[in-house]
Amino acid sequence: MNKTGLTKQQYEQMVNDCDNKCVITDDMLKADPNLMKCVRCPFCTETVDAILTDTQIICPKCHATAKLQ
Repeated sequence: MNKTGLTKQQYEQMVNDCDNKCVITDDMLKADPNLMKCVRCPFCTETVDAILTDTQIICPKCHATAKLQ
């Protein structure tokens, strides 16, 4: 396992499941640092581009929020 807790096989399956849209590049991060691309919301279980602020992460589908530590 690596820092994310995913095995290589699990990561490759996740990338395949989202048609490589969840592969984050440095250019994507520079273009919009306030989005966390292609993550699954634990509340509504939708795959979304979550909104990041200094204090929280927000699901744009169900509007659930979680505080960042």
